[in-house]
Amino acid sequence: MKLTIENFAKIRQAKIDVDGITVIAGENNTGKSTVGKVLYALFNTTSNFEDRVLEQRLQETERICSTTLREFALHNATRTSNTRFFLIQRKVRRYVKAQVEGEGAFSPEHLRDFCVKVLQTDLPEMYQAHELAETLTEKITAVWDIPTERIRHRLITQQFNEIFSGQPSPLRDGETESVLTLVIKEKALTVRLRESACVDFQAEYGLTHQALLIANPFLVDSLGAGSYFPRGLYQPDRYLINRLTDAENEDWDSLLDSMIAEDKMEEINQILRQAVDGDIVSDQDNSYALTESGLSAPVALSNLSTGVKAFVMLKMLLERGVIREKDVVVFDEPEIHLHPQWQMTYAELIVLLQKYFDLSIVVTTHSPYFLDAINLYSIKHKISSKVNYYLSRLEQGRAEFEKVNGKLELIYQKMATPARALDSLRLELSQEE
Repeated sequence: MKLTIENFAKIRQAKIDVDGITVIAGENNTGKSTVGKVLYALFNTTSNFEDRVLEQRLQETERICSTTLREFALHNATRTSNTRFFLIQRKVRRYVKAQVEGEGAFSPEHLRDFCVKVLQTDLPEMYQAHELAETLTEKITAVWDIPTERIRHRLITQQFNEIFSGQPSPLRDGETESVLTLVIKEKALTVRLRESACVDFQAEYGLTHQALLIANPFLVDSLGAGSYFPRGLYQPDRYLINRLTDAENEDWDSLLDSMIAEDKMEEINQILRQAVDGDIVSDQDNSYALTESGLSAPVALSNLSTGVKAFVMLKMLLERGVIREKDVVVFDEPEIHLHPQWQMTYAELIVLLQKYFDLSIVVTTHSPYFLDAINLYSIKHKISSKVNYYLSRLEQGRAEFEKVNGKLELIYQKMATPARALDSLRLELSQEE
Protein backbone atom coordinates (compact mmCIF):
# COMPACT_ATOMS: atom_id res chain seq x y z
CA MET A 1 0.00 0.00 0.00
CA LYS A 2 1.36 3.43 -0.93
CA LEU A 3 0.07 6.73 0.43
CA THR A 4 0.77 9.89 -1.58
CA ILE A 5 0.04 13.32 -0.11
CA GLU A 6 0.30 16.49 -2.18
CA ASN A 7 -0.11 20.03 -0.83
CA PHE A 8 -1.86 19.03 2.39
CA ALA A 9 -1.43 21.20 5.49
CA LYS A 10 2.36 21.76 5.69
CA ILE A 11 3.23 18.80 3.48
CA ARG A 12 4.45 19.61 -0.03
CA GLN A 13 4.67 15.98 -1.06
CA ALA A 14 4.98 12.67 0.72
CA LYS A 15 5.19 9.21 -0.80
CA ILE A 16 4.95 6.69 2.01
CA ASP A 17 5.03 2.89 1.75
CA VAL A 18 2.68 1.36 4.31
CA ASP A 19 3.46 -2.34 4.22
CA GLY A 20 4.06 -3.82 7.63
CA ILE A 21 5.53 -1.17 9.95
CA THR A 22 6.23 2.36 8.76
CA VAL A 23 8.36 4.43 11.15
CA ILE A 24 8.42 8.20 10.67
CA ALA A 25 10.98 10.13 12.71
CA GLY A 26 11.95 13.77 12.70
CA GLU A 27 11.81 17.01 14.59
CA ASN A 28 8.62 18.61 15.87
CA ASN A 29 6.33 20.33 13.38
CA THR A 30 7.63 18.41 10.35
CA GLY A 31 4.37 16.69 9.37
CA LYS A 32 4.89 13.29 11.01
CA SER A 33 1.51 13.15 12.72
CA THR A 34 -0.22 14.52 9.63
CA VAL A 35 0.74 11.42 7.64
CA GLY A 36 -0.85 9.10 10.19
CA LYS A 37 -3.98 11.24 10.45
CA VAL A 38 -4.41 11.33 6.66
CA LEU A 39 -4.19 7.53 6.49
CA TYR A 40 -6.66 7.24 9.37
CA ALA A 41 -9.04 9.72 7.74
CA LEU A 42 -8.99 7.97 4.36
CA PHE A 43 -9.81 4.61 5.90
CA ASN A 44 -12.39 5.72 8.44
CA THR A 45 -14.10 8.07 6.03
CA THR A 46 -14.33 5.86 2.95
CA SER A 47 -14.33 2.26 4.24
CA ASN A 48 -17.68 0.56 3.59
CA PHE A 49 -18.65 3.82 1.89
CA GLU A 50 -21.88 2.66 0.28
CA ASP A 51 -23.14 1.41 3.66
CA ARG A 52 -22.28 4.80 5.19
CA VAL A 53 -24.19 6.66 2.49
CA LEU A 54 -27.18 4.35 2.93
CA GLU A 55 -27.10 4.86 6.71
CA GLN A 56 -27.03 8.64 6.28
CA ARG A 57 -30.17 8.50 4.16
CA LEU A 58 -31.91 6.16 6.61
CA GLN A 59 -31.01 8.33 9.60
CA GLU A 60 -32.42 11.37 7.82
CA THR A 61 -35.56 9.38 6.98
CA GLU A 62 -36.03 8.65 10.69
CA ARG A 63 -35.35 12.26 11.63
CA ILE A 64 -37.95 13.50 9.14
CA CYS A 65 -40.52 11.08 10.55
CA SER A 66 -39.78 12.15 14.11
CA THR A 67 -39.94 15.91 13.55
CA THR A 68 -42.91 15.78 11.15
CA LEU A 69 -45.00 13.61 13.47
CA ARG A 70 -44.33 15.91 16.42
CA GLU A 71 -45.10 19.03 14.43
CA PHE A 72 -48.42 17.59 13.27
CA ALA A 73 -49.31 16.45 16.78
CA LEU A 74 -48.47 19.86 18.23
CA HIS A 75 -50.31 21.76 15.51
CA ASN A 76 -53.45 19.64 15.92
CA ALA A 77 -53.26 19.47 19.72
CA THR A 78 -53.07 15.68 19.54
CA ARG A 79 -51.54 14.04 22.58
CA THR A 80 -49.71 10.77 22.07
CA SER A 81 -46.67 8.96 23.44
CA ASN A 82 -43.14 9.27 22.14
CA THR A 83 -43.03 5.47 22.03
CA ARG A 84 -45.63 5.35 19.27
CA PHE A 85 -43.76 8.03 17.31
CA PHE A 86 -40.60 5.96 17.62
CA LEU A 87 -42.33 2.78 16.43
CA ILE A 88 -43.71 4.55 13.37
CA GLN A 89 -40.38 6.04 12.35
CA ARG A 90 -38.71 2.64 12.74
CA LYS A 91 -41.38 0.99 10.58
CA VAL A 92 -40.92 3.61 7.87
CA ARG A 93 -37.14 3.17 8.04
CA ARG A 94 -37.44 -0.62 7.66
CA TYR A 95 -39.86 -0.29 4.75
CA VAL A 96 -37.65 2.17 2.86
CA LYS A 97 -34.51 0.11 3.55
CA ALA A 98 -36.16 -3.09 2.32
CA GLN A 99 -37.38 -1.38 -0.86
CA VAL A 100 -33.98 0.15 -1.65
CA GLU A 101 -32.05 -3.05 -0.96
CA GLY A 102 -34.54 -5.19 -2.88
CA GLU A 103 -35.53 -2.99 -5.80
CA GLY A 104 -32.76 -0.38 -5.83
CA ALA A 105 -35.29 2.38 -5.10
CA PHE A 106 -38.72 2.91 -3.60
CA SER A 107 -41.93 4.11 -5.22
CA PRO A 108 -43.25 7.36 -3.70
CA GLU A 109 -46.79 6.14 -4.34
CA HIS A 110 -46.17 2.89 -2.48
CA LEU A 111 -44.42 4.76 0.34
CA ARG A 112 -47.42 7.07 0.65
CA ASP A 113 -49.80 4.11 0.87
CA PHE A 114 -47.56 2.44 3.45
CA CYS A 115 -47.44 5.60 5.58
CA VAL A 116 -51.23 5.93 5.47
CA LYS A 117 -51.64 2.34 6.63
CA VAL A 118 -49.13 2.72 9.47
CA LEU A 119 -50.61 6.02 10.65
CA GLN A 120 -54.15 4.70 10.63
CA THR A 121 -53.05 1.62 12.59
CA ASP A 122 -50.66 3.18 15.11
CA LEU A 123 -52.10 6.71 15.37
CA PRO A 124 -55.85 6.35 14.83
CA GLU A 125 -56.43 9.68 16.61
CA MET A 126 -54.41 11.43 13.91
CA TYR A 127 -57.38 11.88 11.59
CA GLN A 128 -55.28 13.68 8.91
CA ALA A 129 -53.44 10.46 8.02
CA HIS A 130 -53.51 11.08 4.26
CA GLU A 131 -52.27 14.65 4.60
CA LEU A 132 -49.49 13.59 6.99
CA ALA A 133 -48.50 10.68 4.73
CA GLU A 134 -48.24 13.07 1.78
CA THR A 135 -45.92 15.37 3.74
CA LEU A 136 -43.75 12.47 4.91
CA THR A 137 -43.49 11.05 1.40
CA GLU A 138 -42.51 14.39 -0.11
CA LYS A 139 -39.76 15.03 2.45
CA ILE A 140 -38.38 11.49 2.43
CA THR A 141 -38.33 11.35 -1.37
CA ALA A 142 -36.29 14.58 -1.43
CA VAL A 143 -33.66 12.91 0.76
CA TRP A 144 -33.34 9.91 -1.54
CA ASP A 145 -33.16 12.14 -4.61
CA ILE A 146 -29.89 13.72 -3.42
CA PRO A 147 -27.07 12.40 -5.67
CA THR A 148 -24.87 9.81 -3.98
CA GLU A 149 -21.72 11.63 -5.08
CA ARG A 150 -22.82 14.75 -3.25
CA ILE A 151 -23.35 12.81 -0.03
CA ARG A 152 -19.93 11.16 -0.38
CA HIS A 153 -18.27 14.56 -0.77
CA ARG A 154 -20.11 15.93 2.28
CA LEU A 155 -19.13 12.93 4.44
CA ILE A 156 -15.48 13.27 3.44
CA THR A 157 -15.56 17.03 4.07
CA GLN A 158 -17.08 16.62 7.54
CA GLN A 159 -14.64 13.91 8.59
CA PHE A 160 -11.49 15.66 7.36
CA ASN A 161 -12.55 18.95 8.92
CA GLU A 162 -13.22 17.26 12.24
CA ILE A 163 -9.97 15.29 12.26
CA PHE A 164 -7.90 18.30 11.14
CA SER A 165 -9.78 20.97 13.13
CA GLY A 166 -11.15 22.69 10.04
CA GLN A 167 -7.75 23.01 8.32
CA PRO A 168 -7.29 20.14 5.86
CA SER A 169 -6.38 22.45 2.98
CA PRO A 170 -2.87 23.68 2.08
CA LEU A 171 -1.47 26.13 4.61
CA ARG A 172 0.72 28.00 2.11
CA ASP A 173 -0.32 30.82 -0.21
CA GLY A 174 -0.61 30.02 -3.88
CA GLU A 175 -1.75 26.43 -3.38
CA THR A 176 -5.43 25.70 -3.74
CA GLU A 177 -5.87 21.93 -3.98
CA SER A 178 -4.82 18.97 -1.88
CA VAL A 179 -4.59 15.52 -3.46
CA LEU A 180 -4.54 12.35 -1.34
CA THR A 181 -4.04 9.01 -3.04
CA LEU A 182 -4.00 5.51 -1.58
CA VAL A 183 -2.81 2.79 -3.96
CA ILE A 184 -3.45 -0.86 -3.09
CA LYS A 185 -2.50 -3.57 -5.57
CA GLU A 186 -2.12 -1.00 -8.34
CA LYS A 187 -5.65 0.34 -7.83
CA ALA A 188 -6.10 3.90 -6.60
CA LEU A 189 -8.42 5.74 -4.25
CA THR A 190 -8.13 9.53 -4.59
CA VAL A 191 -9.58 12.43 -2.61
CA ARG A 192 -9.24 16.03 -3.77
CA LEU A 193 -9.84 18.88 -1.33
CA ARG A 194 -10.21 22.54 -2.16
CA GLU A 195 -10.88 25.25 0.44
CA SER A 196 -11.32 22.54 3.09
CA ALA A 197 -14.04 20.78 1.10
CA CYS A 198 -13.99 17.56 -0.92
CA VAL A 199 -14.44 18.36 -4.60
CA ASP A 200 -13.71 14.92 -6.04
CA PHE A 201 -13.61 11.31 -4.92
CA GLN A 202 -12.55 8.47 -7.18
CA ALA A 203 -12.07 4.87 -6.11
CA GLU A 204 -11.10 1.80 -8.10
CA TYR A 205 -11.69 -0.37 -5.03
CA GLY A 206 -13.60 -0.27 -1.77
CA LEU A 207 -11.96 -0.18 1.64
CA THR A 208 -13.34 -2.66 4.15
CA HIS A 209 -10.85 -2.62 7.03
CA GLN A 210 -10.88 -0.09 9.84
CA ALA A 211 -8.14 2.22 11.04
CA LEU A 212 -7.31 3.10 14.64
CA LEU A 213 -5.31 6.11 15.78
CA ILE A 214 -3.75 5.54 19.21
CA ALA A 215 -2.30 8.70 20.73
CA ASN A 216 -3.98 9.41 24.06
CA PRO A 217 -3.58 6.94 26.97
CA PHE A 218 -5.86 9.11 29.13
CA LEU A 219 -8.83 7.73 27.17
CA VAL A 220 -9.07 4.86 29.63
CA ASP A 221 -10.31 7.44 32.16
CA SER A 222 -13.42 7.90 29.98
CA LEU A 223 -14.48 4.26 30.16
CA GLY A 224 -17.19 3.02 32.48
CA ALA A 225 -20.47 4.25 33.84
CA GLY A 226 -20.34 7.76 35.18
CA SER A 227 -16.98 8.50 33.58
CA TYR A 228 -16.36 11.97 32.27
CA PHE A 229 -16.84 11.97 28.49
CA PRO A 230 -15.68 15.44 27.45
CA ARG A 231 -17.64 17.38 24.88
CA GLY A 232 -15.81 17.92 21.64
CA LEU A 233 -13.64 14.85 22.18
CA TYR A 234 -11.23 14.37 19.28
CA GLN A 235 -12.83 12.15 16.63
CA PRO A 236 -10.17 9.37 16.61
CA ASP A 237 -10.36 9.24 20.43
CA ARG A 238 -14.16 9.07 20.35
CA TYR A 239 -13.98 6.29 17.77
CA LEU A 240 -11.62 4.27 20.00
CA ILE A 241 -13.92 4.61 23.01
CA ASN A 242 -16.96 3.64 20.95
CA ARG A 243 -15.17 0.59 19.56
CA LEU A 244 -14.16 -0.51 23.06
CA THR A 245 -17.74 -0.04 24.24
CA ASP A 246 -19.23 -1.80 21.22
CA ALA A 247 -16.89 -4.72 21.79
CA GLU A 248 -18.77 -5.50 25.00
CA ASN A 249 -21.83 -6.38 22.90
CA GLU A 250 -20.14 -8.73 20.47
CA ASP A 251 -22.09 -10.75 17.95
CA TRP A 252 -21.01 -14.31 17.23
CA ASP A 253 -18.75 -13.28 14.35
CA SER A 254 -16.71 -10.90 16.52
CA LEU A 255 -16.67 -13.49 19.32
CA LEU A 256 -15.13 -16.03 16.96
CA ASP A 257 -12.65 -13.40 15.79
CA SER A 258 -11.65 -12.92 19.41
CA MET A 259 -11.18 -16.67 19.88
CA ILE A 260 -8.94 -16.84 16.83
CA ALA A 261 -6.99 -13.84 18.14
CA GLU A 262 -6.45 -15.58 21.47
CA ASP A 263 -4.42 -18.27 19.70
CA LYS A 264 -2.01 -15.56 18.52
CA MET A 265 -1.83 -13.74 21.81
CA GLU A 266 0.35 -16.00 23.93
CA GLU A 267 3.68 -14.36 23.07
CA ILE A 268 2.10 -10.88 23.06
CA ASN A 269 0.63 -11.44 26.52
CA GLN A 270 4.02 -12.50 27.84
CA ILE A 271 5.42 -9.12 26.77
CA LEU A 272 2.38 -7.21 28.05
CA ARG A 273 2.80 -8.73 31.50
CA GLN A 274 6.15 -6.98 31.81
CA ALA A 275 4.19 -3.73 32.19
CA VAL A 276 0.66 -4.84 33.15
CA ASP A 277 0.74 -7.98 35.28
CA GLY A 278 -2.94 -8.19 36.11
CA ASP A 279 -6.45 -8.31 34.71
CA ILE A 280 -8.85 -5.56 33.77
CA VAL A 281 -12.12 -6.08 35.64
CA SER A 282 -15.44 -4.24 35.81
CA ASP A 283 -18.07 -4.11 38.55
CA GLN A 284 -21.85 -3.98 38.28
CA ASP A 285 -21.66 -0.27 37.41
CA ASN A 286 -19.26 -1.00 34.52
CA SER A 287 -16.45 0.86 36.27
CA TYR A 288 -13.08 -0.50 35.21
CA ALA A 289 -10.05 -1.33 37.34
CA LEU A 290 -6.79 -3.26 37.17
CA THR A 291 -6.09 -6.15 39.52
CA GLU A 292 -2.49 -6.46 40.65
CA SER A 293 -0.94 -9.10 42.86
CA GLY A 294 -0.20 -7.96 46.39
CA LEU A 295 -2.91 -5.28 46.43
CA SER A 296 -6.03 -5.58 48.60
CA ALA A 297 -8.32 -4.12 45.92
CA PRO A 298 -8.28 -3.42 42.16
CA VAL A 299 -6.89 -0.03 41.13
CA ALA A 300 -9.26 2.26 39.20
CA LEU A 301 -7.91 2.93 35.71
CA SER A 302 -7.97 6.68 36.34
CA ASN A 303 -5.52 6.16 39.23
CA LEU A 304 -2.90 4.39 37.14
CA SER A 305 0.25 6.10 35.95
CA THR A 306 0.15 7.45 32.41
CA GLY A 307 2.69 4.88 31.25
CA VAL A 308 0.60 1.98 32.57
CA LYS A 309 -2.50 3.49 30.94
CA ALA A 310 -0.76 3.26 27.57
CA PHE A 311 -0.31 -0.49 28.05
CA VAL A 312 -3.82 -0.92 29.49
CA MET A 313 -5.32 0.73 26.40
CA LEU A 314 -3.46 -1.69 24.13
CA LYS A 315 -4.39 -4.64 26.36
CA MET A 316 -8.10 -3.75 26.20
CA LEU A 317 -8.05 -3.26 22.43
CA LEU A 318 -6.56 -6.73 22.02
CA GLU A 319 -8.64 -8.58 24.60
CA ARG A 320 -11.90 -7.16 23.24
CA GLY A 321 -11.06 -8.05 19.67
CA VAL A 322 -11.09 -4.43 18.48
CA ILE A 323 -7.80 -4.88 16.62
CA ARG A 324 -8.30 -7.43 13.85
CA GLU A 325 -6.24 -8.92 11.08
CA LYS A 326 -5.13 -6.55 8.30
CA ASP A 327 -6.41 -3.42 10.09
CA VAL A 328 -4.53 -0.14 9.95
CA VAL A 329 -3.16 1.14 13.28
CA VAL A 330 -1.47 4.52 13.73
CA PHE A 331 0.66 4.98 16.86
CA ASP A 332 1.35 8.70 17.29
CA GLU A 333 4.46 9.12 19.46
CA PRO A 334 3.57 6.14 21.69
CA GLU A 335 6.80 6.48 23.67
CA ILE A 336 6.00 9.95 24.96
CA HIS A 337 4.90 8.82 28.47
CA LEU A 338 7.20 5.80 28.74
CA HIS A 339 10.49 5.19 30.53
CA PRO A 340 13.19 3.95 28.09
CA GLN A 341 12.80 0.38 29.40
CA TRP A 342 9.06 0.43 28.69
CA GLN A 343 9.71 2.04 25.32
CA MET A 344 11.54 -1.14 24.42
CA THR A 345 8.62 -3.25 25.68
CA TYR A 346 6.07 -1.24 23.71
CA ALA A 347 8.22 -1.41 20.58
CA GLU A 348 8.37 -5.21 20.80
CA LEU A 349 4.59 -5.33 21.18
CA ILE A 350 4.18 -3.33 17.98
CA VAL A 351 6.51 -5.71 16.14
CA LEU A 352 4.60 -8.75 17.39
CA LEU A 353 1.23 -7.21 16.50
CA GLN A 354 2.39 -6.79 12.93
CA LYS A 355 3.81 -10.29 12.83
CA TYR A 356 0.73 -12.08 14.13
CA PHE A 357 -2.12 -9.86 12.87
CA ASP A 358 -0.62 -8.72 9.55
CA LEU A 359 -1.41 -5.11 10.43
CA SER A 360 -0.42 -2.02 8.49
CA ILE A 361 1.18 0.09 11.21
CA VAL A 362 2.39 3.69 11.11
CA VAL A 363 4.54 4.87 14.03
CA THR A 364 5.78 8.40 14.64
CA THR A 365 8.57 8.89 17.15
CA HIS A 366 11.21 11.25 18.57
CA SER A 367 12.98 8.63 20.63
CA PRO A 368 16.26 6.96 19.60
CA TYR A 369 15.54 4.17 22.11
CA PHE A 370 12.16 3.46 20.56
CA LEU A 371 13.48 3.62 17.01
CA ASP A 372 16.38 1.30 17.82
CA ALA A 373 14.06 -1.11 19.62
CA ILE A 374 11.74 -1.42 16.62
CA ASN A 375 14.72 -1.98 14.36
CA LEU A 376 16.28 -4.68 16.55
CA TYR A 377 13.05 -6.45 17.51
CA SER A 378 11.96 -6.57 13.87
CA ILE A 379 15.23 -8.40 13.15
CA LYS A 380 14.75 -10.71 16.15
CA HIS A 381 11.19 -11.62 15.12
CA LYS A 382 12.14 -11.91 11.42
CA ILE A 383 9.96 -9.16 9.95
CA SER A 384 12.68 -6.57 9.22
CA SER A 385 11.86 -6.76 5.49
CA LYS A 386 8.41 -5.38 6.35
CA VAL A 387 9.68 -2.25 8.13
CA ASN A 388 10.19 1.07 6.31
CA TYR A 389 11.83 4.16 7.82
CA TYR A 390 11.26 7.81 6.88
CA LEU A 391 12.92 11.02 8.00
CA SER A 392 10.72 14.12 8.00
CA ARG A 393 12.18 17.60 7.67
CA LEU A 394 11.19 21.14 6.74
CA GLU A 395 12.48 22.61 3.49
CA GLN A 396 11.58 26.30 3.07
CA GLY A 397 8.73 25.87 5.50
CA ARG A 398 7.30 22.78 3.77
CA ALA A 399 7.40 19.25 5.13
CA GLU A 400 9.15 16.62 3.05
CA PHE A 401 9.90 12.95 3.68
CA GLU A 402 12.90 10.83 2.76
CA LYS A 403 12.87 7.04 2.84
CA VAL A 404 16.01 6.04 4.77
CA ASN A 405 15.95 2.24 4.78
CA GLY A 406 19.55 1.17 5.28
CA LYS A 407 20.50 4.73 6.30
CA LEU A 408 19.13 4.96 9.83
CA GLU A 409 22.20 6.96 10.83
CA LEU A 410 20.50 9.96 9.20
CA ILE A 411 17.72 9.71 11.78
CA TYR A 412 20.11 9.07 14.65
CA GLN A 413 22.15 12.13 13.66
CA LYS A 414 19.02 14.28 13.91
CA MET A 415 18.11 12.77 17.26
CA ALA A 416 21.68 13.24 18.54
CA THR A 417 21.64 17.00 17.95
CA PRO A 418 20.41 17.82 21.51
CA ALA A 419 23.11 15.56 23.01
CA ARG A 420 25.79 17.36 21.02
CA ALA A 421 24.39 20.71 22.11
CA LEU A 422 24.52 19.59 25.74
CA ASP A 423 28.10 18.41 25.29
CA SER A 424 29.02 21.83 23.93
CA LEU A 425 27.33 23.52 26.87
CA ARG A 426 29.08 21.17 29.30
CA LEU A 427 32.44 22.01 27.72
CA GLU A 428 31.68 25.74 27.83
CA LEU A 429 30.75 25.57 31.53
CA SER A 430 33.85 23.57 32.41
CA GLN A 431 36.09 26.12 30.67
CA GLU A 432 34.47 28.96 32.64
CA GLU A 433 35.40 27.22 35.85
